[in-house]
Order: sequence, then structure tokens, then C-alpha cells
Amino acid sequence: MIHISDHKAQIADVISTVSKIINMEIAVFDEFAQIICTTPTYRKIKGTSVHMPSIKEVFEKGNVVVTTPGQMESCIGCRFVENCPSNIEILASVTVDAVDPCVVSITSFDKDDQTIIKNIKYYIESLELVVQLIGKQLHNLVIAKENEIIRLAHLSQSSEESLITDQEGRVIYNSLHVENCYQAGSNHLDYWVDPAIHDLIIRSTTSLTVEAEVLGEKRILSSKPIKQNQKIVGYQVDIQTTERDITVHTNPFHNFISVSNCMNDLKEMITRIAPSASSVVIYGETGTGKELVARSIHDMSQRKNEKFVAVNCANFPEHLFESEMFGYEEGAFTGAKKGGKLGVFELADGGTVFLDEISELPLLQQTKLLRFLQERTITRVGGVTSYPVDVRIICSTNKDLLSEVQAGNFRKDLYYRINVIKLTVPSLRQRRDDIPYLVDHFINLYKPNINNRISGITPECTDVLQNYDWPGNVRELENCIEYAINLEHGPKITPKALPMEIYQHKAPQAHSIIQENEAIIIRQSLDTFGWDTQGKQQTADHLNISLRTLYRKIRQFNLSDHHSLN
Repeated sequence: MIHISDHKAQIADVISTVSKIINMEIAVFDEFAQIICTTPTYRKIKGTSVHMPSIKEVFEKGNVVVTTPGQMESCIGCRFVENCPSNIEILASVTVDAVDPCVVSITSFDKDDQTIIKNIKYYIESLELVVQLIGKQLHNLVIAKENEIIRLAHLSQSSEESLITDQEGRVIYNSLHVENCYQAGSNHLDYWVDPAIHDLIIRSTTSLTVEAEVLGEKRILSSKPIKQNQKIVGYQVDIQTTERDITVHTNPFHNFISVSNCMNDLKEMITRIAPSASSVVIYGETGTGKELVARSIHDMSQRKNEKFVAVNCANFPEHLFESEMFGYEEGAFTGAKKGGKLGVFELADGGTVFLDEISELPLLQQTKLLRFLQERTITRVGGVTSYPVDVRIICSTNKDLLSEVQAGNFRKDLYYRINVIKLTVPSLRQRRDDIPYLVDHFINLYKPNINNRISGITPECTDVLQNYDWPGNVRELENCIEYAINLEHGPKITPKALPMEIYQHKAPQAHSIIQENEAIIIRQSLDTFGWDTQGKQQTADHLNISLRTLYRKIRQFNLSDHHSLN
């Protein structure tokens, strides 16, 4: 978010120039009726703040013309209501995405001057010009900030050869190595790579690695989206030669941070179904990592060297579904690209298409998807020729699709077409043993760029995290640890550094009863197998938990070989 008060100088330049042209006083207020910047005369007469109801009225109506100052309904309670210095005042709001809203006012303090009243249309147009100029200035500030964030992201983790693009694929930064190596003359990604690869990169919401030609030379491209406030503002594209040693993860589960039995069962199921070409539906709550599961299936399949294209069905405008999924021919509609455009299914031909949040797809689009799944051919918008396409379909949802069918929100025939193999990703509260491992992973991930002093987490903090239910699952845990690394002053994260809703969370009374029974079971097992290292390992195996978890619970319940449980 851009705070307009941080950019008074740029706004002051605009109002100063326009004020001299129209010979009127101009002021800009924030949403709290505080003056951001103004011409000297306005500040001298009215001060640094104005009547709040007047500002609220402008935000509600968009613009307001005050022809009888002091007599308007919004003037009630104003300190100038009995003797308003203004002769006439015209106000309008300025709203720009990612910027604090503000109000602009054009005012005359000359009681005998009837110029504005006689030429009201001219001054309203002048105010609209000021609003446009300020809006443009603020928009440019937003773009500049996003570009700076992108640049910082590049500088903090750049490779030898890399490009930084905006969200539309315009190259706004490249490393000197790339510039010297290719002497590129264009600032758009589709100059460097084939348009199909360009489209694949800017459609991806996650990291992507493909082999492609860069200006005619075979290269490996690794792209990842750069986000600001959960919005993709650009992409970093790293370029490597095919001869160079490239890190390849031979373990398809390298991104799975888990020791729990339920996750081990899931990994075993993935291994069994990956070689198949059958459709898969991945069920799971928000934030459980359904796309990670989909990528693992792809990486273990015979399609692993082909493209994996992820599509979020909830983000598709209905009128764009066909052109995005099936592509279009040149001249298919106004604004269509010269040469047409490949759709998602053609881009992924031979590979995998991941349809995230499939339950959010409208019924009409469900019909079109069903037709493709039945015929396995596509016809581009504006075209007449059908093309066969070979893709594996993996879907995900956080809803019960069968219930959606029964409610009339999802087609029954589409449900049975895609629901061949069903996988369920456990929620984080179902795999609490994984929390310490996930915490270690996120600390190592974030501390280099935020707080390198952090070395771990206190046992008390671990208890808090394991007693919380995590409605946002792993994604919420990741955000929690990133937040804590920002706030923690010591070497280990303590409970007070956690977000308030987690730190102050009170486990239900039943949980304490469960804990007491758990402590009794652990003590009995240790008494049976022994309190030495070998006995603890046997206890952990018997209880189906990791040795690390057993040691943590021994500390948590204050268990020892010499003291009984209180």
C-alpha cells in the first residue's frame, strides 16, 4: 500500500502548477480530513484539518459542489459554520488501487469574486484534471514501488543469468551477464523465448522449470512469481545452459516436510497412482498443499519431462474460459493477438493440467470441460479445425464434490469423469507431529532475509503451536513463522512473538484430559521398554511417533524415571 502522506512533494508540484493556471486555491486531504498538501493561502485561512463529514460526503458521492458554504448539511458542527471563509468550493475524490484514498478541493476565498459561479463547468473540468494528474502520479508511484520490490527480489537471490519481468512479461531488469551475453534489443519476454513459453510463464502461479530456446540457443528456464501483498507483480526467470550442472531433485517428495503416518500413507498412494494416466481429484482444506501433491504425481509419472500447467478455476472470468483453455485464431475477436494464441490444453500437450479449485467452475464452463474430457480434442475460438490433445487431468477442491453435485452446483457426469482416483491431503491438525519439522523448515527459509539471529524455537512455543487447530493449515503456519521471525528479538522464537490469535488461543478443557492420558501412556511404555536410549526408541516405535517427538513430550509432561506424574 502506498501512503500518500509519504509523497507530499510530488502532489504539491501538481497542485502548485494547476493553482497558478486557474488562479484558485487547491488542497488535498487524506481520508481522515487531514491536509496532505495545499497552497499557502488555503493553509493560512483554514489550517491543517477540515470538517470530517464534508470529506465523508465526497467519498460517498464522488464529487461535491459547495455553492453555499456554511449552509450545507455536511457543514453542521464545522468550526467555520457561522462564518465560512470560502466563497465556493468544489471537491472530488481520488481512488487508485493500492493507494490511500484522498480528496482534492478547489476553493475561492474572495467573497466578491463570482468567477467560479459564472464558469462552474470550467472549474469542474479543472478539478477533474487535477484528479487525473494526481491519480496518474499515484499510479506511477505504485508501479515504481512494485518495480523496486521486484528489483530487490532479484538482487537478493539472482543467478548469473536472469530476467525480471512485470506480470505481463515486460522485461524491466536483466543481469549484466545476460545483457553482455545476448545483447537483446527488446524489453518483452516473448522476444527472448517462444510465445508459447512466454504464455506458460506468465500464467503460472507457482515455480516452473522448462527447457526452451532463448534467442535460438537451448537453455533451461526456471521461473517463479514475485508477489507483493499476495498479488503477483512479476516473474524472475533464471537462465542456465543445458551443459551446466543443474540441480535435479531425484526424490519427488523433496518438498514434503513430514514424518507422520498419514503423510507417509499419502506418499505411498502417490507413488502407486503416479504412473497411471487416470484423472485424479485431490481433496483437502485450504492451505494443505494440494498443488504440491499434484506436482509430485506429475514428477513421478512418465510425463515428468513435459509441461505441468496449473490453472486456478476460481480466477477465470466466464467469458475468457474458452479462449484461455482452448486458445483462439487470429481475428477471432477484437483485441485478438496476431497469429492467435495457444490455449492451456495445447500448451500442456503431453504433460499435465492441474485444475485448482475445480468446484468453483461455473456450470456452463463445466459443460465445455466435460466435452473436452470426452473427446480429447480442442477447437480454438474462431477456428474450425479440431486438434487432438494428450494431457492428464488432476483437479483439486476444498469442498465435497458429491455434496456439490447433490446441491446442483456441480455436474454429475463431470464428477464421475474426473473422480477416478481420489486423494485426501490431511489437515495440519491431523499431522501435529510434523509441526516441529515444518517450523524448522520455515525458519531456515525466512531467517536469512529477515533475522539471521534466529536459531530455533522454545519448547513452550512448540506447545502453543501444537495446541492450535490451524484452520489455514500449513500456509497459516508458514505465515505465523515469518511473522514471528520479524518480531522476535532473542535467538529463539518465544510464544509472545507469535500472532495474537495463536498466542492467546486457549485449548479446550478436553485437550488437557487427553494430554494427561497421553502422559500416562508414555510413562507406562517407558517403564515397559526402559528409560535408556534403546528403550526410548522402542517406545517411540510402539507409540508410532518419532524419537524427537517422544523427547519433546517427555519434557512437556516433565516425565522422568524417578518421579511420578502429578
